[in-house]
Amino acid sequence: MPPEDRPLGLSASETGSRPAVLLLDDDERDLMLLEEILRPDGFRVLKTTDPTRAFELLASQPVRIVISDQNMPGLTGVEFLSQVRKLYPDVIRIVFTNSQDPKVFADAVNKAAIHKFIMKHWDGERLRAEVREASRRYRPKNGTLPSSAK
Repeated sequence: MPPEDRPLGLSASETGSRPAVLLLDDDERDLMLLEEILRPDGFRVLKTTDPTRAFELLASQPVRIVISDQNMPGLTGVEFLSQVRKLYPDVIRIVFTNSQDPKVFADAVNKAAIHKFIMKHWDGERLRAEVREASRRYRPKNGTLPSSAK
């Protein structure tokens, strides 16, 4: 198995707080599919359809990566990830969308400083590879996974 396809190795200190990926999408089916795609790599998957709940999870759990749908009622993915950027700057942010609007791309980069923009016509293996790569690049400034806002 090539190294990029192996599950993440977790140290003994991380087993109690495995790296989490937080999924935010208003479509429950998409959340379930994403969870099934990501679980084999050893990620703890947190998921919600509610941005308020997503912020509660960020405040109470060690989250490494946030993947947010762009088109949600009440709050766009870019707006949500912009707030995540301010509160949890070390968390890797990914937009997941069907939109091909150039303004959405620009806002995602300029306002939310996203790591990746992934189209919803996903290929499960590509998505897994992108999240694995993002996780490998994760380097919090203080050397620990964020667990809550200070």
